[in-house]
Amino acid sequence: MDYEANEIVFNNYVDECRKLIERCSQLSDDDHANVSRQRQELFEDEKRTGNKTISISSSDLDIVKAYRKRMIRTKVDHTARIVYSVARMADSMKTPTNFKQTVMVAALLHDIGRFNQATWSNIYNDKEDFKHLGGINHAIYGAQILTGDVGDRARIYDYAISDNLKLPILVPVLYHGTDLSKLPVDLRKTIYNLDVLDVDNKFMDTREITFDAISVFNSMNESEKIIVSALVQMVRDVDKLDILYQRAIGEYPVVRNPIWYKTEGKKLREISKYWGISEEEILQANDNTILDEKGNIKRQILIPINNVEPHKLAVPEEVKMRYFNGESISLNELSDLPNHNFIGAIWWQIFTFLKDINFTSTLEVVYSDNLLDKIYAQYPEKYKPLVKEVFDYAKERLLKERIEVAKNEGSIYVQNVNLRKK
Repeated sequence: MDYEANEIVFNNYVDECRKLIERCSQLSDDDHANVSRQRQELFEDEKRTGNKTISISSSDLDIVKAYRKRMIRTKVDHTARIVYSVARMADSMKTPTNFKQTVMVAALLHDIGRFNQATWSNIYNDKEDFKHLGGINHAIYGAQILTGDVGDRARIYDYAISDNLKLPILVPVLYHGTDLSKLPVDLRKTIYNLDVLDVDNKFMDTREITFDAISVFNSMNESEKIIVSALVQMVRDVDKLDILYQRAIGEYPVVRNPIWYKTEGKKLREISKYWGISEEEILQANDNTILDEKGNIKRQILIPINNVEPHKLAVPEEVKMRYFNGESISLNELSDLPNHNFIGAIWWQIFTFLKDINFTSTLEVVYSDNLLDKIYAQYPEKYKPLVKEVFDYAKERLLKERIEVAKNEGSIYVQNVNLRKK
């Protein structure tokens, strides 16, 4: 499989999406509502990278276009790191060369849905962005782009992928964002012998390329299922690892200011009192447009946090206890909390991503690279007390303890251990 040829096709698709953004000529009310946040993030990005994309005089339309192009640039960088990481993992595990090439292409395509999503999205929010498509997510959308269920053609045929490997590559795209516990059982298979990952000698048949890939997957033999399972697990692992890495290098700032707040029918003076800031600060953060067409305060508004007491942003104790008791909490559930913010987001990411890792080598990278310490160091001093507890717990219990158990058992897989807080 020619990875370089596939990378060229992929880059051409990304350029198509950039051109769609450039052709945008009208903004929705939701687009206008996000402009203040986007302007601030673009200026902060300029300070960090020196990459100037807007000016003080830029129009709302120019800001939205620049922001969406930045969203694409971020995902291009993310994809490149994912490809590099799965290649490194394949080398470390000494997998067959043909498997390495296959998993690299699966990694290249895993987020293909994100690039078209950026042509209309303002923040990569699957829950909001895909309402018009029945509430799917970006992984499902990416698979639909490849199978032709959306768009003008089945784009998987644009790539230099042999027909017998198209479906095995499609499955990781479809399932890379699925929680481990919710994956079909056959996608959680254990690799006991790396020789079974010889894709050329195991995948002899060409199967129908369909969005209902899992039904075709179910018809595969045991060896084929193990290969597809390994592809899914490896892409999922490094995808989650890279989201943490983005925090460590500042690509995704650990502090998001302003934050979204669900008003739940409250009046402006009540909101002002709750956050301990003036009504004028709130109005300014929202460009003085906090009312809907009926004259009521919008369901969600932006809250500037420069003058907000840090404890107002803390994760509720009952949510902490659920994490420490080993419960899984969905992001949708957290998003429904009125004051869910960047502090709650890092708690969720650390617990969800690190508990959901398949391969011990992935955890070893996090531990040996001091990734969690690097993320923690990004927080301003006033916010560190709000996250210290989760970082300390993660380093000791989610990383060190689980790595030691796996090593003692000689396993390439992370082992199940009791993770309740001691």
